[in-house]
Amino acid sequence: METTVQRLRYVLEVLAPAVSGKKATLPVLKNVVVGQRKAYATNLETAITVEFPEATEDPMLLPHAQLLALLRKIPGPMPLSINREGQVLKLTAGATSAEFPVPAEASEFPPLPKLQPVGEGQVDADLFLKTATALAPYAATDESRPTLQCVCITLGAPLEMAGADGFRLAWQTIPMALPALNSPVIDLKHLLLPTEAVETLAKVWKVMEKQPTVDAQSASGGADPLKEDGGVRMARLAVARRMATIQFSNIALSFQHGAVTVRTHLGQGQFPDYHTLIPTSLPHKVSFDAEEALRAVRSLQDIANEGSGILRLTWSDSALTISAVGEVLGAITVSVRAHIQGGEGNIAFDVKYLAPYLAGKVGMVLLETSTVSSPARFFHIGSPDLVLMPMFVKWGDEAEEPAPEQPDDYAPPEADEEPAPEPPPAAAKPRTRARRSK
Repeated sequence: METTVQRLRYVLEVLAPAVSGKKATLPVLKNVVVGQRKAYATNLETAITVEFPEATEDPMLLPHAQLLALLRKIPGPMPLSINREGQVLKLTAGATSAEFPVPAEASEFPPLPKLQPVGEGQVDADLFLKTATALAPYAATDESRPTLQCVCITLGAPLEMAGADGFRLAWQTIPMALPALNSPVIDLKHLLLPTEAVETLAKVWKVMEKQPTVDAQSASGGADPLKEDGGVRMARLAVARRMATIQFSNIALSFQHGAVTVRTHLGQGQFPDYHTLIPTSLPHKVSFDAEEALRAVRSLQDIANEGSGILRLTWSDSALTISAVGEVLGAITVSVRAHIQGGEGNIAFDVKYLAPYLAGKVGMVLLETSTVSSPARFFHIGSPDLVLMPMFVKWGDEAEEPAPEQPDDYAPPEADEEPAPEPPPAAAKPRTRARRSK
């Protein structure tokens, strides 16, 4: 195979998220397949392929980690050749030469999975992945709730995505259609994209070569946009979207842009009907600056962790007061400016949920509540909407509220049973440790 250091290094970096690590169940998965004009890697959950015209030979396995480490030390434009001689791979790049033992035969590597799609469409890849990545942190991490370990994609137009873990529910609508608007009607309503797949797609998208989609029909006078004046073309490219083709079935999804295709398994089960869990009658409305509130929350974080993670929020007039009670430092309070509608009120949240929500946001956040024990709703322009369960605490002279019971643990179905639906996110109540608050 004749190529350049830069080209092979790029291919290996794109494939990296699908290469199994040192603890791979199947050692062969630590390698990549190169040949027949493509390169391919898989960890059995996700597969990545890259068009590689230089690889005209029969498929062969290349050791991914060792080869990539070497190529990162060699100048990129350098011509490179890799050839197999018996059980040895010989690499030459300028004054550098190396030999690697053949890790295994290409026939031992799992074949490229095939997808029989029931639907497909094109999406703005930047917006699609930005939304999925923003929602992934709200998905469950508990392996006993596999359905909630996914980002739920509600098919249609517009497209909606959601993530939930039993204490939080976040969702966002984006202006695109999947499947395409002119597609035949299908029975499938939702896709469950595992958070690991979201992470893989984000990593691949970050390093891969991306090409804006320039619509020839929108060129002035129907002219070929590739022949336009340089300034006009640069302006059009600046606003052009980078589109990806998504194909899907009920068990798998492929994401293709340019020469790169990512195929991943989808989660199975019934995602909760989260629209029924979104509160609508919320009379208390509190608007505040996200960065100012985050500074206040972070200043109280260590103290809150001494008191079961509880942050108390109280508002009246034009101020939002955030307080925490620690076992050593006692009660500490920080106030931030706020615009109040619906009168004074209060509520308590777990700091481990409130701080991550505020992080990275610029501008105003709107908090809507009804009672101290009802789910609250957060809004921020450009971010997913959030419903957050409060913590049950003692307010002033009130008697301590009884802590709610925890839901029954999720039990996976037997092998010959139908998968049981997941309990709705709102069914999970805050931990009973809040009873120790002061």
